[in-house]
Amino acid sequence: MIRVCHKKRLTPKVKRNYYQKFRRKSPVNLPSTASIIGIMFLLSIVMPVAASVSFESSAPQIITRGDEFSVNSIDAQNGPAAIWIIGRDYFTIKAATTRDRKGSWILTLKPDDTEKIPAGKYAIVVQDPGPDGLLEIDRRVTENGNITIQNRGKSIADIGQPGLQGIDIGQVITILDEAGTLQGVDDTFSTFYFFVEDPSVQFDQITDPSKHLLNPQKTGDRIVISGSTNIGIGNTLRADIRNLAANAIVTSKLITVTQGSGLNCWTYILEAPGLPVGDYSVTIDWSKSNITNAGSAFFSVENTVLPTQIPSNPEPLNSLRPSTTADTPLPIIITISLVLVLAIIIFTTQRK
Repeated sequence: MIRVCHKKRLTPKVKRNYYQKFRRKSPVNLPSTASIIGIMFLLSIVMPVAASVSFESSAPQIITRGDEFSVNSIDAQNGPAAIWIIGRDYFTIKAATTRDRKGSWILTLKPDDTEKIPAGKYAIVVQDPGPDGLLEIDRRVTENGNITIQNRGKSIADIGQPGLQGIDIGQVITILDEAGTLQGVDDTFSTFYFFVEDPSVQFDQITDPSKHLLNPQKTGDRIVISGSTNIGIGNTLRADIRNLAANAIVTSKLITVTQGSGLNCWTYILEAPGLPVGDYSVTIDWSKSNITNAGSAFFSVENTVLPTQIPSNPEPLNSLRPSTTADTPLPIIITISLVLVLAIIIFTTQRK
């Protein structure tokens, strides 16, 4: 059975009562589409448009001294940013450089710059100038080295000085965040944390960390030695193999740093036949930096097949025969046999 439904026709009075009832239950008046677009436009004018930022560092969240470091943005709309580098014993502000008319900018710290930054934890703060393109918040360094944070030339906070007194990184970040909310300030601050480290090289196959010993190698075989490093991808390391007995380098090779899951990686390969039997050291060095950064380890090369060894006290041949339940000496067996023969002869004679 098919049921057919018909719409009930409403009289003008019923319609009027229905609309009045609906309005009483719906106190919220929805804005029109034009109103929404107008509000969004006003917000886009008032709210600063901060650019997304990317980094090119030695390793994730690591700036290696003597390695290049850069901060850049490809969609900045407010102009170049200022980059604050804040550490306990180091403080500076760098101005980014405009790359194109679209507002993209970049800041690059060359190896000579990163070598001057002491190792430790740092905050990298990107200061976007806001829609007016001006940086209201800045810093001033007094004659005695004391640093103050300023709002358009007016001091708003004293953060001390690097060195013995030290700078409180968390305090500076709080001051900058609060400064961005001051009246007439449209600067925004984005904070990222990094560790500045001295360059270092580690080995994977260490068997004795106290002596820096690697797994032994076999003569005639391919030799593979690998490890990790905080030195940036694409850098070139120098690997030297030295014979300890002769105290001489037997082979050298340049190897390239590649990307790893955490730290970066390096691999040294010496194709077969490898090295002669002996004791060796391997040194991995990064000559690009003036900071001491070589990593060393030691390993031995052994014979592939060991010679057959002859026992110093060989067992007598008798010991090689299968043992019996009773090993009787030969003279005793002969004696017993003669006695039995003699007994048989006597027994036979008596019977006759």
